[in-house]
Amino acid sequence: MSWIPGWDSIEGAGWWSTFYFWIGIGSLLCLGVSEVISHRYTERKDELTEAAQIKLQRLHDDDVARLQHATSQANERAAQLEGQAEKDRIARLKLEAELAPRRLSSKQQATIAQAMKPFAGKVVRLESYSLDAEGAVLAAQIRDALREGGIRVDDGGMMTRQSAGSIVLGIQLSGRDEPLIDALNAVFAEASLSPSRPSPPTGGVYVELRMGSVSTGVPIDATAFVGVKPVKR
Repeated sequence: MSWIPGWDSIEGAGWWSTFYFWIGIGSLLCLGVSEVISHRYTERKDELTEAAQIKLQRLHDDDVARLQHATSQANERAAQLEGQAEKDRIARLKLEAELAPRRLSSKQQATIAQAMKPFAGKVVRLESYSLDAEGAVLAAQIRDALREGGIRVDDGGMMTRQSAGSIVLGIQLSGRDEPLIDALNAVFAEASLSPSRPSPPTGGVYVELRMGSVSTGVPIDATAFVGVKPVKR
């Protein structure tokens, strides 16, 4: 192995031995330093990775918070719109109820007929305004219910009356038979027909005109005048 430097010389072998010893020592030192530097870079990488993850988490949290805020605002707006829609629906139903014609259900007609049975044979006159078709239809339903209860109905006054000045709202009851009138008032009130008793005029001009025939010869126990439908304000 003569090609190896210092292989055949005591001095050369010693020198190269010392050289490679210190080379090994240097390598060990370099290895230690490299290990320290590598460890520090690993720690730095972990720090940067953690910082990036924290930044991403913060961005994610901000996005979630914005989404939740937008969702909350959307839900609040939807609730407001829903509440307004419900108010509009209720107002529309109220308006429709106010504008709808008055009609008696079969049950209400049966209730009126039952309430009149104790007064069977009594005479009730029905009247309404001459141009009030809605009131005339209601008066016809009342007539049928009264007859079902045994009441003798004089319907000659339906669609015959005209009035200038004062207008009757609801159903105005009058006559000589107070128990009958009280019973009519109670059953009409139960049917939400706004019954009332006439009151004398307090001032101004009141003119009432009647058209058509007036029954004669039969005493009238009570008169029910079906006026125009009251409108709530």
